[in-house]
Amino acid sequence: MLMFNIGRSLRLAVILIVGITASVGARAQDVMQFSLEEAIQYALSNNYELKSTRFEEYKARAQANEILSAGYPQINAKGDMTYYVKIPTSLIPAAAFGGTAEDPPIEVQFGQPWNITGGFEASQLIFDGTFFIGIKGSRVFVELSELETNRSEEDAALTVSKAYLQVLITQENLKLLDANIERLQKLYAETTALNEAGFAEKIDVDRLKINLTNLELERANGARLAQTSLDLLKFQMGIDIHQAVLLTESLEDYAAIPDNLVEVPYVDPTTRIEYSVLETNRKLQLINKKRFQAGYWPTIYGFGAYQWNAQRNEFNFFDGKQPWFPVGTVGLNVSIPIFDGFRKKSQVDQVRYTLNQIDTQMEMLEQSIQLEVKNTHANMIVAYNNLQSLKRNRDLAQEVFDVADTKYKEGVGSSLELNDAESALKEADTNYLRAQFEYLLSRLELSKARGEFARYHR
Repeated sequence: MLMFNIGRSLRLAVILIVGITASVGARAQDVMQFSLEEAIQYALSNNYELKSTRFEEYKARAQANEILSAGYPQINAKGDMTYYVKIPTSLIPAAAFGGTAEDPPIEVQFGQPWNITGGFEASQLIFDGTFFIGIKGSRVFVELSELETNRSEEDAALTVSKAYLQVLITQENLKLLDANIERLQKLYAETTALNEAGFAEKIDVDRLKINLTNLELERANGARLAQTSLDLLKFQMGIDIHQAVLLTESLEDYAAIPDNLVEVPYVDPTTRIEYSVLETNRKLQLINKKRFQAGYWPTIYGFGAYQWNAQRNEFNFFDGKQPWFPVGTVGLNVSIPIFDGFRKKSQVDQVRYTLNQIDTQMEMLEQSIQLEVKNTHANMIVAYNNLQSLKRNRDLAQEVFDVADTKYKEGVGSSLELNDAESALKEADTNYLRAQFEYLLSRLELSKARGEFARYHR
């Protein structure tokens, strides 16, 4: 009986272990892992703003198809039915029936009270200069909407990059806080032991306890900030904020120093999406100008209709023995503009001023791009120099703490000196971490200014 219970317990334990292992494995499989590049690629397909921008692009394509539809045959079926409560009266001169001119006209009524007409009509555009030029304009408009999507893709890549680095910084900050807490806990335990042995004062223990409590509170706040940063990254990527996400890269992966710290790089303005947008806008305005000028040309439409009509004294149109009378017509409709009060001339003038405005904007953009590159490059150098300076400060603060810790343990240093050294080291670590983030952001801004995020176009 005892062996049976032991065997049953072992089987239950094995089942429980297997179940727990499977559960943990399932949860592990649910965690989504991303490098920065993978996070950007995921965002390009799932970012909420990008999805909305792409719908605008789809709408532009649909609008282009709508314009194109005017060049296809337009075919309609038509029908109407009329019942004359009183048949219209016509006046015929009495002379037509043998009377004299002085006789009053004869009142007659022609037709039947029930009238039905049904048939088909069609029209086809033969020539309209504004239509054919408008087709070209619609294609350029689609191209412009595609560029706007490309700009949104660049913005999404930059936003995700910043959010990704923000998460790495907050996670690194948690590591620093954990290290500081571990160091302070060790120091607190040692000081407590010294106090109990009569080699340290109670105030030293209390001071360390206060610092430790404050550090643990800061760590709790840092954990909340890290989670908030991660949720923001998931939102920018288009992931449910309740989805577990693991970043596979760390700050060390971005510690490499770029080659362009000295010379300011030149940037070809055509690599920037803003320049392409202005170029496409200019192309669109040139087409608009041609479209307005084509308004002086004639337009020609062909049309045709074939219908049947019937007139009845009573409603018996479904009687197959009663006659229906066919009517067919074909023709051309030609419209030649002669004078429109200078409307088209005013439209052409507006386009000409818009083109001048775009040319000025393109010149200004070329200069502003070079200025942006120069400024972001200078900011990166400043951030790099600041990073190196704070790194030296951090290393020096570590040396000061190590000396103060050694002196304190040997009984030749004060707890106040050690506490000050610990606080200075913590501050130096924090400042260095912040400088890392600012430096990485400055590199991202320089990359954007140089048009390097254009590689994330579809």
